[in-house]
Formats: sequence, structure tokens, C-alpha cells
Amino acid sequence: AFLWDAWRSDGSAGAGSNPFPREVVARLDPTARALAARLVAEPCNRSVTQQLTAQLGAMAEYRSVIRLEAAFRERCGPDEQLLPHLFAAQMRSSEFLSARGTAELIIQYFSADPNAWSWRAEVREQLGDYAGALADYRQALGRFQDPSRVAASVHYAAAQVAARAGQPCEAALLMRDYLAFDPLARRTQQINTVMREWQVAGQCRPPFGSGRAALRFDRREGATVSYT
Repeated sequence: AFLWDAWRSDGSAGAGSNPFPREVVARLDPTARALAARLVAEPCNRSVTQQLTAQLGAMAEYRSVIRLEAAFRERCGPDEQLLPHLFAAQMRSSEFLSARGTAELIIQYFSADPNAWSWRAEVREQLGDYAGALADYRQALGRFQDPSRVAASVHYAAAQVAARAGQPCEAALLMRDYLAFDPLARRTQQINTVMREWQVAGQCRPPFGSGRAALRFDRREGATVSYT
């Protein structure tokens, strides 16, 4: 009746923890079924569990992801590699309090990874903790090895949280930092509009400086000078 019955034959948990009831098994593709069947024989195989968890998440079987991680942890001990899959499943199931706890565990294991801090920022934002989310986004932005390659979506998410936290000037500055790496290529009408709205809301100083500069060069040397 259940692929997981043999795994749970010790009776340490009730049917509620069974990740694979009939209706779930019927929806699994052949690859996922093969992985699930293998876990019956090798219940603490971490590699197989990680692969199956990823498959279940891709198939939107979020409840099964949550149950599978809990069952594996109970029998075999924790596996930090399952935590990102668990976090995604909890977020997509709107289990934000549980997701916050998972995000905190991820930070403990992977504190140097900017994604870990971004994930906790996301769930804090969902819970209305905008100040905490902004602090996490700052931590994330500071951990990218090459800040010039950070996606616009990360800066924009951080800026939106800053605005919701009552810091519109900080929001404008976060977008300024994104633009600064390549102003001509990155500046868009949408970015200009939201930055202007935040500047007006906070009565902020202009995010970019202005003034005059004197350029001196030796006419005898070959050079090309361009400015905008």
C-alpha cells in the first residue's frame, strides 16, 4: 500500500509521517519512484534522499518534502543538504514560522553563503519583520564575492524591504549601489521612477554627486579622454 511502510516498520511514527501515501505514489514519475523504492532498502542513503527531495520539490510535492526530511532526521540524523529543499517547501506551503526556523539552521551551517541570508530575509519579510529582513539583505549583499555581478532582483528586493521598514532613503541608496557598477547599461525608466519616489518620500539627498572636475593631460602623450 505504501512505499514507505518498510522504512517505518519500527512503528516509531504514525501514518501521518508517511511521505508516500497512495495518492502521492500515483503522481511520481519513474525516476522518483525508483529513488523512493531504493530508500526502502537503503533508508539512510543521504545521496538518494537528497535526489528524491529535489525531485519531489520540482513536482510541487511540498508536503512530501517536509515529511521526508522529518522522517530522515528522526531515523538517520540531520542532513544539512536537505535544508534548502525543506525551506523552499515550507515557503511554498506558506509555513512561514517553520521556514524561519529552517532558515536560521541554514545560516548556522552556511553562514558564508549569501543565499542563506537572502532566504531568511524573504521569510522575515513575509512575517512583517522588515527591519530584520533588511539586516539580512545587507548581510547577503556583503557576502557576494563579486558585488558587480549581484542580480538587480536582489538589490530591488532589499530596497523594497528598506522602504517598507520606513527607510526610503536607504532604499534609494541600495538601488544606487546597483546602478553604480554600470550606470549607462543598468539605468532604466522603472528604476529612475522608484528611486525618485523614495527620494521624495524621504526628502533624501541626491543619491549621485554633482560638481566640476579639472582634467589635466600631457598633449605629447597619446590618450583618449571621454566623459559624460
